[in-house]
Amino acid sequence: DRGLYNSAFVLPAELKRQVALRNETRSLGWVALPAAQFVDGVTLDDAAILAYYEANKQRYQYEEQATVDFIELDIDAFAAQVTITDEQLRQYYDENKARYTQTGRRHARHILIEAGDDAAASEARAKRAHERASAGEDFAKLALELSDDPGSKESGGDLGFAERGDFVAPFADAVWSMKPGEIRGPVKTEFGWHIIKLEGVAEESVRSFDEVRAELEPELRRAQVEKVFGEAQEELDTLAFEASGDLAAVAAKMNLPLKRVERYTRSGGAEFGATPA
Repeated sequence: DRGLYNSAFVLPAELKRQVALRNETRSLGWVALPAAQFVDGVTLDDAAILAYYEANKQRYQYEEQATVDFIELDIDAFAAQVTITDEQLRQYYDENKARYTQTGRRHARHILIEAGDDAAASEARAKRAHERASAGEDFAKLALELSDDPGSKESGGDLGFAERGDFVAPFADAVWSMKPGEIRGPVKTEFGWHIIKLEGVAEESVRSFDEVRAELEPELRRAQVEKVFGEAQEELDTLAFEASGDLAAVAAKMNLPLKRVERYTRSGGAEFGATPA
């Protein structure tokens, strides 16, 4: 069919056969013989049953099985045992305040004049750049014209908002002593001479306790639950070692139910899953 449908041409004999098959009808007849009507006529003796069993024994085999008793520590069950007070939350907040602190940042632009082989000439170039910037020329255009810093030259010397540690010490000292709009230079660093303009300041900010409380509580609760759970694990290990195989005694001391898997096979199953190891 697919060959016919997808072809660009059809031979006369193929078309005739296709039409004949499409219009063809068939007459069917059948007789139903219910198996149940033959049951009474069949008799089986023990020898026949035994022979059938022996011939089909693989159909009636069970996997090797074990009955397993176990005690289970469920970390989620310990959640109800943990209460978090406001005092604990505040202490946890104080201990982790650094996580909710945005370090102060500053937005600067610069023009870099590399020292090159003639340090005096480079410094003179830097001074002339500072004079032009201080005289009111557009700083971004000056950076595009004069800067030797390929990373910021095309963006007008823009360094974006950055933390103090992002800069080398002399550059950072200068930036952190400036006021927005101030132009300073030349400032000498290992990279050469810099003319700096401070564009803006973002002071250090700290998210308040009330702002982060919703994040703190589940985090602290989980930490407390894990602590209680860890202590229970240690207790269980100790009791199991001392009980010398008496798991029921361990369950009673831990106030935990003694669970059982009646048919545990090598392929796993029940609470343990399929874990061959």
